[in-house]
Amino acid sequence: MEATSIATRKYARRQVSWFKRYADAGTTRVSAVDVTGAGAAELSGLARRIIP
Repeated sequence: MEATSIATRKYARRQVSWFKRYADAGTTRVSAVDVTGAGAAELSGLARRIIP
């Protein structure tokens, strides 16, 4: 359990540092997205808004 806790904290730190690099990119912040039944074109458009 200890190893899992350590690995989880390290993973979270890596995510934070990764997102900091893109903080000034003007990306769209998404808290929750329902993609149920979405087509490829819809998903592609959403990805372009999130990741410029």
